[in-house]
Amino acid sequence: NYTVECTSSNGEDSCDSNMKIIRMPSAVPSGSPLNLRTVPFSKSAILTWDPPAEKDQNGVIIRYLIKYQLSSDPSSEMTRTVGAVTQLSLDNLMSGETYSFTVAAINSIGNGPYAIMAMFTTIADIPGQVRNLMKTASSASSITISWDPPEPSDGYTNISIYIIRYGELD
Repeated sequence: NYTVECTSSNGEDSCDSNMKIIRMPSAVPSGSPLNLRTVPFSKSAILTWDPPAEKDQNGVIIRYLIKYQLSSDPSSEMTRTVGAVTQLSLDNLMSGETYSFTVAAINSIGNGPYAIMAMFTTIADIPGQVRNLMKTASSASSITISWDPPEPSDGYTNISIYIIRYGELD
């Protein structure tokens, strides 16, 4: 902060004023956003990050540029831009898949460097009901049943266990 004193030319009036010096950007941000984090859900995720260090912002950050893609398919890259907020909600993702994302800060001059890529995996969907459940044999003390697995969906690839519950009917 600087203090400025002013006096009129006829010497009759004076003032004191505190001023704050604001550095205007002369370059794009020199640092990338920090601490990329995710909260994954089944078909969506919330991405969060911290702004670049203040000394690396080179002015006021006005937007962020976010790139994300399926980790297994670089051609799936998508780009989103948000204002000066440090969070983005992604929807319409595939459940049970691994994604990567990165973020760059933008000031009035342009884009800074991208952060180191972060990865997250969306939560796999719960499979649907089994199909074609049938009793194939029975005796006084046992029953044999068979079924077909649920219809495939984009939420799971392998069912590792089936849970069978039984009881007497009224």
